[in-house]
Amino acid sequence: MPVAVLFDREAAHEATLVDLLQRKGYRDLEQVREDGKAEGQAEGKEEGEIMVLRDARLLVLAQRGRATTLEQESGVAACGDPDQLRQWLRCSVVARSAVEVFDGSADGAPGL
Repeated sequence: MPVAVLFDREAAHEATLVDLLQRKGYRDLEQVREDGKAEGQAEGKEEGEIMVLRDARLLVLAQRGRATTLEQESGVAACGDPDQLRQWLRCSVVARSAVEVFDGSADGAPGL
């Protein structure tokens, strides 16, 4: 540590911050910001994908004239699993009814 930390309060705070960041594996405060930004972008991308999958499933069923119940819609709105939403979307393309999409009978997958 530089000698300045012994008599300069600002230098002491700076040295303490750097020490704490390095203990957690960060080189500096900028790295913390970069990591947070990257994490936020990844979360935003995943949430965007989930929204698109929900909307696509609705669009396919509506275009095919397959009515859905409020319970089915609530289940889809509550689902945050992209794999499950993709499965429902695939089923929506071939299902004879919305019930087949959500009970898994359109392709043998687990339902809602």
